[in-house]
Amino acid sequence: MGVPSFFRWLKQRFPKIIDDCQPSSQEKYGDLNEPNTNGVEYDNFYIDMNGLIHPCLHPQDRQAAESVEDMMVLLTRYLDYLIDIVRPRKLLYLAVDGVAPRAKMNQQRSRRFKSAKDAENAELKQAEENRNRAKNGLPEIPYVRPFDSNCITPGTEFMSVVSKTLKKYIKERMSQSSYWNKLVVILSDSGVPGEGEHKIMDFIRRQKESPDYNPNIHHCMYGLDADLIMLSLATHERFFSIVREKVFFEQDQCYICNKIHPPDKCPHRKEVGALDTIIKPFQFLHCHILRGYLQITLKVEGFEFERCVDDFIFFCFLVGNDFLPRIPSLDIRDGGVDLLMKVYREFLPHGGYITESGSLNVTNAKNFLREVGKEEPAILEKKYQKEKMNAKKNFDNQMKQLESRKASIYENSTLKSTESINSLTPEQQEQLKIQEAEIKSIEQRENRLKERFKKAEEKDLLKMGESGYTQRYYNVKFKINPKKDTQKVRDIVHSYFEGMNWVLGYYYKGCQSWDWYYPYLYAPFAEDMGEYVDYNFEFKYKKSIPFRPFEQLMSVLPPRSKSCLPEQFHDLMKSKGSPISEFYPDTFKLDFNGEKVDYKAIVVLTFIDQEKLLHYVKPIEKKLKGDAKRRNRRYGDSYIFIGKDNVKYFTTIQTFKTACSSIWGLIKPTIDKLNKKDKKVPLSDYKELLTPIVNSQQGLSGFIIPVDDMELSEDQNQCFIAGFINPQFEEGHVFKTRYLDGEPITLPEISVRGFSNTKQSSTYQSKRRSNGGDSYIDERKRELKDDYQQKRKNKFSSNPSYQQRSFKQDHLFPRRRDQRHHSFGYNNHRQQGQFDKSRHSHNYRFKKEGRRDYDDYE
Repeated sequence: MGVPSFFRWLKQRFPKIIDDCQPSSQEKYGDLNEPNTNGVEYDNFYIDMNGLIHPCLHPQDRQAAESVEDMMVLLTRYLDYLIDIVRPRKLLYLAVDGVAPRAKMNQQRSRRFKSAKDAENAELKQAEENRNRAKNGLPEIPYVRPFDSNCITPGTEFMSVVSKTLKKYIKERMSQSSYWNKLVVILSDSGVPGEGEHKIMDFIRRQKESPDYNPNIHHCMYGLDADLIMLSLATHERFFSIVREKVFFEQDQCYICNKIHPPDKCPHRKEVGALDTIIKPFQFLHCHILRGYLQITLKVEGFEFERCVDDFIFFCFLVGNDFLPRIPSLDIRDGGVDLLMKVYREFLPHGGYITESGSLNVTNAKNFLREVGKEEPAILEKKYQKEKMNAKKNFDNQMKQLESRKASIYENSTLKSTESINSLTPEQQEQLKIQEAEIKSIEQRENRLKERFKKAEEKDLLKMGESGYTQRYYNVKFKINPKKDTQKVRDIVHSYFEGMNWVLGYYYKGCQSWDWYYPYLYAPFAEDMGEYVDYNFEFKYKKSIPFRPFEQLMSVLPPRSKSCLPEQFHDLMKSKGSPISEFYPDTFKLDFNGEKVDYKAIVVLTFIDQEKLLHYVKPIEKKLKGDAKRRNRRYGDSYIFIGKDNVKYFTTIQTFKTACSSIWGLIKPTIDKLNKKDKKVPLSDYKELLTPIVNSQQGLSGFIIPVDDMELSEDQNQCFIAGFINPQFEEGHVFKTRYLDGEPITLPEISVRGFSNTKQSSTYQSKRRSNGGDSYIDERKRELKDDYQQKRKNKFSSNPSYQQRSFKQDHLFPRRRDQRHHSFGYNNHRQQGQFDKSRHSHNYRFKKEGRRDYDDYE
């Protein structure tokens, strides 16, 4: 999911990074060999497939598909739609989420339990509504159980269908399209461990480290997670864009009916068939332009910008990520990132860089967090007062809406005060029953709302803005007394530091440990991290291997989703006598933790005891056979598809085919034996079949390997299919962050004046410090304003003609007081709604009323 609200923050601060996409208007897309309709040509296109799979199961702009077959049809149509937008010229990389690291499984477990509970509550609500309807003599509304989205997890039959669909889709497109036949396609399905976006990053990272890498490659990646933006910045590539669905807000125009509301709230969306033409708008987010903005707002003179980008990525983790809870005082919606950028600019000249090539400098990170911690009391106090005021306002508004609705029902009631119920027709009596039931329902909602508001006031045990909040926070969230249990606070802080370094390494190096996870639901304060971490603290991660798919399913699925697993595992989940029944509770608490909506609440679940779980799961796994055993392989294969007309790879394919014809039969038994034992095949075991790809023009390096379902025959399809392995490096290899020189890139003119003209509403924009300090952006505006005015003063003072003109205007031809120019005279050339650009070269744009407004920029 990534950093909450990060995309919106970027869009508001740096508007020129966003471009609307222009796809083909045809249902059957045009000739993709033609130039890209968006005016930019991309070489490589990477698709995080899980972002496409989810809307195919539960679309927000159309009816849901009724069968898995229709879902797969919709999935391939989405792929066609996206590829028509981007039109990659060299490489298409499709990555499906495989088994995740343990650090991510904890979040997956929370989400899946929450989603199962929501489905259960929907069933109960429907049953209650049907009971009420029955009492009033109304027919029941049949409940249709929605498709279980928890099946989008590695190892399920559904994900096996997805993999088969994608292989078939690629082969069909390569046999039908000359455009596709020129592409190289790599598929890393759910059988290959790792999250989709991190498989993509690992591919790019290893390609870039190859000696013949082409630095001028134009990259584009699709995905919904906001952390893709961070990952793209972490590549330090020259040209990188992200394509994603356009985000709609309440004031936006719906693309279904053209009225003002988000598409997911459109009353006509259910009129759109599941397999109707896709018209969903997409947008590009250009990370190379974002880099340009960051050079203005982040870089400190005399310091290396690429290192500053790495530090920016690090401190954005602090406001939220998929692996660690955010620091309590930092919220992106309240200006958390603005504050961190401000502190960083002040810290860097004397404190130094916080990170280096994906590793955390403990000393500098400690000192940086100490500076952030100085801001916490003022931040929390203001936020607390604001939340109290908003809670009361929201309560009042909701009560008014319910009262208004009730009054409307009374006003339009079928039964008037002068009438008897017996005088009504049967239809009117039926309508009256419905109105009475609706009024009763509204009154129940009013009572629940009052009760919830009262409980919320009583349960606000933290009172984060009032004295003693630190002790209350640790008492409530960690069940400790921070004054007495300082060692426990130190342990929490050390775990969080381990987590920050683990996440940083995950972004820049790959997974350092599949077993590591942060063992708490909440984060410590920045102030405590600046105080309690030891300067000599060292990071130690246990070397480990990924879970098998069924082991992950047993770790993250609730009992309601047990059908996603083979039947042999069901008793471990649902039986009360199961030795691991405590991992699958029927009920659990939601901690809203200051949030207003339940999907942001923290699901309070116990962490899985890994050793205990595997102790009971492994004996079952050993008895698996057939398809179940195949789906539970620890290490699957990535596939490479090369069109038979792609002459650039002809020699490589011929070399591989020749080797296969001579020795594949000899080494296959060894490979099969390792696969049956669920072990990773050493590259040396492939012998001469390990065929290198070295092609600087295509931007692709790596190895082709044999796999069971490879296709090398000339008469089978219009493509060759084999296994693919990324370029390999020695263990401990450091992937240094670097920006490679290459062809010049044309960027739009951007500056601080490129910020969007939006009123800064965050806590830190009005008063960042308790002493009245301003945010970095406000300070930069003021600096520019003062510098600009000083230059104008100097120009006026040194130019007699300006002084003479000012004297004539102010004294010989006086205007009304409200039109008179400033007494200094250096504003005298600006008239109502006009600006003489022929005499003055700066680019400021003023409002028509002639008022100086430095929030308006080009």
